[in-house]
Amino acid sequence: MEKRVQLGVAACLTPVFLMAGPASADYEYGFSWQRQSDWVPGDNDGGVGNNPGPDPLGAPVWSYQYTTGGGLDSANPWYAEPRTMLVWDSQWHGSDDGVWARDDDQSPPVYDTAVIHHNKAGQNDFIPIVGWANPVGEAIEVNIGGSFLLEWEAGNGLAYPNDVDFVIALLDASEGTVTPLFSQSFSKPTDGITGTESIEFDVSLENVALGVDDELLISHRADTEIPFGWVTLNDNFDIVLVPAPGAASLVAIAGLGMIRRRR
Repeated sequence: MEKRVQLGVAACLTPVFLMAGPASADYEYGFSWQRQSDWVPGDNDGGVGNNPGPDPLGAPVWSYQYTTGGGLDSANPWYAEPRTMLVWDSQWHGSDDGVWARDDDQSPPVYDTAVIHHNKAGQNDFIPIVGWANPVGEAIEVNIGGSFLLEWEAGNGLAYPNDVDFVIALLDASEGTVTPLFSQSFSKPTDGITGTESIEFDVSLENVALGVDDELLISHRADTEIPFGWVTLNDNFDIVLVPAPGAASLVAIAGLGMIRRRR
């Protein structure tokens, strides 16, 4: 007599649990990185300790850097140029604010919630970049989503007209190439010199493929030197580890195959 084995729900779902995440057991699908919540201060003034900063599992992922270069449509867009690490400044211009900066009180500063490009004389050339490096140890796919707020402002309460380029780019570590994933230019809402003004926008990028050691670069650049002032990028976004398209159907097929074999 043929012996039949009835499979329970747990047995049928076993392949799904085996494929809950990439090969690295520490990072499962749905794992989220957020710059604000992952933020840690530097460990000494003028040094790069904790830059790159750790994610919730302790891997160094968030880097704070500066670069120089042209705008989005130039032959040398700033985000694709060589970058230099910012150092820790625990008292930015005598305040209690700790920031990553080019040097003591030297722009650009990066706060836990904001990234600033000072575009007055002597500082306009130095453009901040936030980097995120793939820590999983293998090729992955992520969703990038959230809100960004650009603010034109100055300490005297005046905002000068200035176009601002924003980019999220992918640095391919194996090829050494940088490719924009999302880029857009923004103008101050009102022409001429005004009070502080802002523009809020959302970004949603799905199934962005990254190889081992690839990086995401997030940056903004004001294009004109002004007498005094800056453009602030307030960011609130997540990078979420997701399966590649079709992975769910492959898991389902694998589960059916296992059921048939057991029968």
